[in-house]
Amino acid sequence: MIFLTLTGKTMEENRRLWAENQAFADGIELRADFLLREERAKVCVFPKEVSVPVILTCRKIEDGGCWADDEAVRTEFFRSQRESGFSFFDFEENFDFPETESLTHFGIRVIRSRHDFCGFPSDFSQFLHRVNAAGEIPKAAVTVSSAFELSRFFEESRAAAFPKIVLAMGEFGFASRILTEVSGSMLTFCSVGGVLSSLGQISPKEAVEVYRCRDLNRETAIFGVTGNPLSQSRSPQIHNEYLAQHGLNAVFLPFPAVDFNDFLALAKTLSVRAAAVTVPFKEAAAYCADEASFDVKSCGASNSLIFHRGRIEAYNTDIGGFLKPLTEVIPSLKGKKCLVFGAGGAAAACVCALADRGADVTVLNRTVEKAQRLATRFGCAFGSLEDAAAIKNAAILVQASAAGMTGFEATDPAAAYVYSGNEIAYDIVYKPRETPFLKRAAAAGCRCLYGLEMLEAQARLQFDLFYSPECGLWDERDI
Repeated sequence: MIFLTLTGKTMEENRRLWAENQAFADGIELRADFLLREERAKVCVFPKEVSVPVILTCRKIEDGGCWADDEAVRTEFFRSQRESGFSFFDFEENFDFPETESLTHFGIRVIRSRHDFCGFPSDFSQFLHRVNAAGEIPKAAVTVSSAFELSRFFEESRAAAFPKIVLAMGEFGFASRILTEVSGSMLTFCSVGGVLSSLGQISPKEAVEVYRCRDLNRETAIFGVTGNPLSQSRSPQIHNEYLAQHGLNAVFLPFPAVDFNDFLALAKTLSVRAAAVTVPFKEAAAYCADEASFDVKSCGASNSLIFHRGRIEAYNTDIGGFLKPLTEVIPSLKGKKCLVFGAGGAAAACVCALADRGADVTVLNRTVEKAQRLATRFGCAFGSLEDAAAIKNAAILVQASAAGMTGFEATDPAAAYVYSGNEIAYDIVYKPRETPFLKRAAAAGCRCLYGLEMLEAQARLQFDLFYSPECGLWDERDI
């Protein structure tokens, strides 16, 4: 179930938010602590105006809310709402409401909540069992700082086989908001307006239309993308759209991780069927594979993994995805002078593709030693970024580093290169669409190729790899 958290300052604003989003939600959490004081008296009529269950919450400041009045005022506010038609009252673990036992007479169930904003508590499981034993619904919202901690969250949540609400907050916990069938959570929370986005909440529309939360069940196959960061990744939108169009009982999620081994712990816990891999894990993915395709062995990097019968199969669709938009412009790359900026896993796929088709490739990187290691594997030239100033009339410039992405938004690795205007400038970064590299190339009159073209081309190859009947994953339950 999807509950829409309403955080308006007025009840009129909350009604508007509900009217705009009710098609995507199954219930409401009314955050009375966000309301102006003069608006609190208007709360009583709201549950009868909507045809869904409503949770009444008044979270204190120290618990992550906005309620600044003392406990006597909060107690009286809850007491005044007993006959309003709320389905649930949300009380913090340490809130002593003197008439808790009487609430069942009014059809109200108590949610006893704990919010840990600093980490994953050692007594997570004990809290769930203790509250359940008291006849209340435990709600635990914890902060996880790695994929491994998220794995522990799912394992301990599944073991608590009774009604509960469990959520992992923050970037690493996003999957918990979608995979309630895995954690056993009664519901998930969504919001609009970005007030609670820092906790990992998304809009109910995104939950329904992108991740198809309402359609997920215990048989849903789990796929995803791993890397760090993933905040700009469009893979979930692209893959989930494909899954919906083809009616597949599957979901594709972002799985940020501290490192590649961190991701593997979560993949095992969730029985992930296959995963796309992005920076900076592509080389580690190739190294850890039990089986690797020819392309992976050639470039030493993998962007596509299949988990099958306890083994990891590594593939690389970056090579084909990179070549498709380029060869549509230049069918033959033989003898073409190419500069590749970057020396990581993504750059390795580009260098491999170009060198294999006879291009004259030079690898340029901020750290020359890394450029040398990559270039040596393919018999290419190498140098520093500053060496680009001495290179004239290149046919193709490929930006295959993290330049332009979050943290490197203003970086142009080809800043030293002097354009003639006849070059093709190809940036494999797709967000933002116009990177500093492409802006300067376009201003010089160059033909530009954009990262989204490569992303979509390699994704189509992943579709065949992950989702076709021939892949054999759809009949397996022992992976």
